[in-house]
Amino acid sequence: MPRNKRLRRGSRSRSQKTGALDAALVKKAEAEAKKIAAQEAAAERKLAAEQAKLAAQELAAAKKAEADARKAAAAQAKQIAQQEAAERKAAAALKKAEAAARKAALAPPEPVWPFP
Repeated sequence: MPRNKRLRRGSRSRSQKTGALDAALVKKAEAEAKKIAAQEAAAERKLAAEQAKLAAQELAAAKKAEADARKAAAAQAKQIAQQEAAERKAAAALKKAEAAARKAALAPPEPVWPFP
């Protein structure tokens, strides 16, 4: 009977101690698993953020390259247009000079004054 009194006062039996120890170990293992899962999730978020950053940088580089290509094409088109305009101007000047030369060749010579 004295043994039962001891149990009632708060002391535990061997199986109760083992059960409490097992429960503490399970709780500790669950906490460790949660900690590992949180670390893995944080690592995945960090990796996703880095990948998004790299993708944004690649997109910005592609947009810059496209803008540079457009600028170069526009500059080349402007240069070609200027060359064509200069060629047209030169052709018009040549045509005008040829017309003036034909006119001069067809005109009678001017008389020399005074006549004798």
